[in-house]
Amino acid sequence: MTCENDCSGNGKCHYGKCFCNPGFLGAKCDKEIKCEANCNNNGKCHLGKCYCDYGFSGNLCENKIKCLNDCGNKGICFRGKCLCEPGFTGEDCSQISVKFNSCKNNCNRNGVCKMEKCFCYPGFSGKNCEIKNKFACPLSVYIEKVNENFTNNSINLGI
Repeated sequence: MTCENDCSGNGKCHYGKCFCNPGFLGAKCDKEIKCEANCNNNGKCHLGKCYCDYGFSGNLCENKIKCLNDCGNKGICFRGKCLCEPGFTGEDCSQISVKFNSCKNNCNRNGVCKMEKCFCYPGFSGKNCEIKNKFACPLSVYIEKVNENFTNNSINLGI
């Protein structure tokens, strides 16, 4: 036995009856299953099922995936998780990840520690101001400049 219209090309014919492929129905498999509400325009419909765009979930892509506290305005929400800006961490980017004034050996007392980085006084260099240089400027002029720049929340030492 054959099936009318060969199941519209959307199914298989067995003993005169159409067995429809996923996403189609009807005696001739000629009716495509549509997604309800067109996936709320937040996804694509394929074979009667919604496949949601990034940032949306639910059977009909009706739910916008949100991040806790909108990432505290210190990050962006991506797939329901916060991607935090540098210097911030936590589920909602509310924790400061930079430990201020926490340099190894306190810069060997040869520099100023700001945001986990040593800014060496004149005459010293190295990651932790551990190297004594041969030539240096007067220390008092340098300390005044460092204090002025850090008071103005600037890291640029201007030297």
